[in-house]
Amino acid sequence: MTSTMKNTAPIKVLSISNLYPNNVKPTFGIFVENRLVELAKTQQVDIRVIAPIPFFPGLGLISAEYAARAQINKEAERRGIKVYYQRYLHIPKIGMFLQPFFMLLALVFAQWKLKKQGWQPQIIDGHFYYPDGFASVMLGHYLGIPAVVSARGSDINDYTQNPLLKMLITWTANNAAHNITVSEALREKIIALGISTTHVTTFRNGVDTSIFTLPQQLLDKALPNPVILSVGNLIPLKGHHIIIEALANIPNATLVIAGDGPEKQKLLDLAKALSVESRVVFTGRLGQSDLISQYQNASVLVLASEKEGWPNVVLEALACGTPVVATAVGGVPEIIQSGPVAKLSERTPNALADAITQLLKQNPTAKQCREHAEKFTWQATTQGILGLYKNIVGSN
Repeated sequence: MTSTMKNTAPIKVLSISNLYPNNVKPTFGIFVENRLVELAKTQQVDIRVIAPIPFFPGLGLISAEYAARAQINKEAERRGIKVYYQRYLHIPKIGMFLQPFFMLLALVFAQWKLKKQGWQPQIIDGHFYYPDGFASVMLGHYLGIPAVVSARGSDINDYTQNPLLKMLITWTANNAAHNITVSEALREKIIALGISTTHVTTFRNGVDTSIFTLPQQLLDKALPNPVILSVGNLIPLKGHHIIIEALANIPNATLVIAGDGPEKQKLLDLAKALSVESRVVFTGRLGQSDLISQYQNASVLVLASEKEGWPNVVLEALACGTPVVATAVGGVPEIIQSGPVAKLSERTPNALADAITQLLKQNPTAKQCREHAEKFTWQATTQGILGLYKNIVGSN
């Protein structure tokens, strides 16, 4: 891509995402932050982030989730990027279809505050098609600037099952200056909505191998018994229950489940019913450093998701020297093919148990896993997105 810009001043990018880390949930939406940090490193963009936070007056008194949201700082600087956590009205249960309009009002107010500080965006970078993407494109129309929207997974995989949301998402994709997906699988689904193939580009998430590391002492992992790691929210979609069932067919192995969510008690009951409760460890939600330690000390990462966009955990585990067994969903086959460091599996207990057992027998080295992850750096994605922004801003 070539730029038609007449100067080399950094492009002012307003990024909008309700999936963004904060002081209450420091790893929430870390994949969005990682991409922006890599872009900022080029010094060719000047990024500000508005992270919309839903609220409803008084609900924090009876809802732990809303009470936690009230503790989120209104502003922060994270990894060199200024973030504004703008509250917007969200009416629980019945507010789904009103969400983008209340969010839009909040975004207009937040942008007005930025304008008073002397900062005005040249392009909007929205993440997640509904409500963020829809509100981002509407804000772009209001400000008279282009908006690019990125698909993340469930926004396209799940939300388009609702006819009204599908209509709003299709409108968003048609009216965005460009659409970005994190996998070819997601790109094909957006094109299936009737969007031009030239209006959608895949820019995959990379992995920062300077953060997800392989210490020298772990180059030759030698664990007396296998340690299986499963990472993700404790919800049926992630398939932790299937891995627990698979564990019953893998003697002497321990399963570590890193995550939190509403299904914990059901998972505990299942482990007890299968008499494997002594071999299942729940760590809760982990910070990045603790999660890296789990990757480094696991024998294999297992991802049993029903749906995914571009699961970062797969690349993170490989970068830490850990082989992977995963269901062939979303962008997973684009990251791995069954081979030396990973196996694709059907989403059943028996198939997962067989794949785990086979991979452990193959005994791929930590160095092999690391070398596979190193094929997925951020460089190509960063340069591709930067070129896209330059072309869009330069043509406006």
